[in-house]
Amino acid sequence: MRALTSGLLLAAATAGSCLAWTSPVLRNVCNSAADSGGTVVVHADCIDSIRPPVEDVALTVFYSTDNQEIWQQVPMSLIGQPGYETTFQCAFPAPDSGTIYYYVRGDNGTNFGTQSPFNSGDAWPVTDNLLAETALEGTGDTINDPDGEWLDLTSCAMGYSDGRFYARMTNHYNSWPIRGSVVGPWYLYSVGFWNSDAATRDTLGYAMVHVNILTFTDGLFELNRYESTYTRIGDIDIQTSGNRLIMRCDASDLAARPGFQPWPNQCGYLCGAKGDARSANLSLQSLMHDSTNSGRFYVDRTPRLVVGQNQSPVLSLSGVDPDTGTGATDFRFHVHYVDADTNLPVLRALIVDADTYDLVPNGHRYGAGVTYVRTLGGFEVGPHEFRFAFSDGVSYTSTAPDTLVVTGGGVVESHTDRGPAFSVEPNPFVDRVRFRFPRLVRAVEILDAAGRRVRTFRAPREFWDGRDSDGQQLPSGVYYLREQGGPLRRLLVKLGR
Repeated sequence: MRALTSGLLLAAATAGSCLAWTSPVLRNVCNSAADSGGTVVVHADCIDSIRPPVEDVALTVFYSTDNQEIWQQVPMSLIGQPGYETTFQCAFPAPDSGTIYYYVRGDNGTNFGTQSPFNSGDAWPVTDNLLAETALEGTGDTINDPDGEWLDLTSCAMGYSDGRFYARMTNHYNSWPIRGSVVGPWYLYSVGFWNSDAATRDTLGYAMVHVNILTFTDGLFELNRYESTYTRIGDIDIQTSGNRLIMRCDASDLAARPGFQPWPNQCGYLCGAKGDARSANLSLQSLMHDSTNSGRFYVDRTPRLVVGQNQSPVLSLSGVDPDTGTGATDFRFHVHYVDADTNLPVLRALIVDADTYDLVPNGHRYGAGVTYVRTLGGFEVGPHEFRFAFSDGVSYTSTAPDTLVVTGGGVVESHTDRGPAFSVEPNPFVDRVRFRFPRLVRAVEILDAAGRRVRTFRAPREFWDGRDSDGQQLPSGVYYLREQGGPLRRLLVKLGR
């Protein structure tokens, strides 16, 4: 009988061992600060080296404003600009108060790389709103002449708390039979994974297993794929209800195993997160009937932010190299940005004279600090004032004005089309801002900090009242003014009352 159980369990050792490395890798998931009634911007870097280009990956943000009871979805889009070549972005509205939870899922059409909700209260039985799907799984795809539809898996999901891992599977039936009769066949259902940072990751797998063959019962198992051995390392909680099977294990049972170390790991995820359904008979034949695709399950990576709670970012090391040159000189502008809350800047602008330019980051770890740069040339002879302006979505900060000097020689006259001259006042503004621009300009656009067009003026207009094209009052924050189709020309800051 041990040989029978061994065949089942060691087959489960492969759960999650295939294709997990093809799952999207998520990095630098971050957000802007949340102002009351404002907008939250989320960024996530995604790498999918197995299925390039990165544009083939679909990223989605799931966010909740009611303590993770209901999750809403927002698709992310690839920014694709210098400094953001693999960065995806989306935005969603912030409530007036409270805590916002969100998580990111990457889908390359075959595998998921996903964060998940956080089961802060160790809720059990765990509900679906505290779990994240780790794979897409169809119906009717069983193999090896299945005994019944209970072996046809239809989903797999995982979640976590401070001390436990949770798993859920569903099948195309109304229960989870353990055996066909007293002489078999016997059925095993498992969710397997391994620690991607462990030195033994190619050898040892781990699985929460639902099985009942004499003395072999539900448990958490360590499985050696090459030595054909297994060890029961802990108990699990398990519950079935209709087509739903849920399990949970203690993270401490895994952390106590040398083969699972280091934990917590550096990469932040468990590979595998794969459901498996198998059977065995008295002839010691073990059959796999269905399995879900593998994924990367990110543990302890559920971002949360409190509306209105924020520390202002800090700017330092600002300047330009060189600070004196000719019209042919390329001037490199630079500034260092640090945000103690790890918030990304929705505004990252260089302002030279009256023109606004976006900046390019050298990374996306905002808590540790990021250097922003922009190289410009073609300035006219004379002094030019510049400064840097940033906002994390709540706090606006800028450097003191500085000056670069362009002398005669080289390119004396500007060969760069800087576009029509705009002027705006007052700026920042509360109720309305007045515009002045050349009559040749046919249309002017207002863009929000996420780059979305919120208002278009088709004819010369003297003011903007802070409303969008539907007449709705927009929240306070950072906006841009530009000639339609042209570069960003002016930075606008709308203040709350």
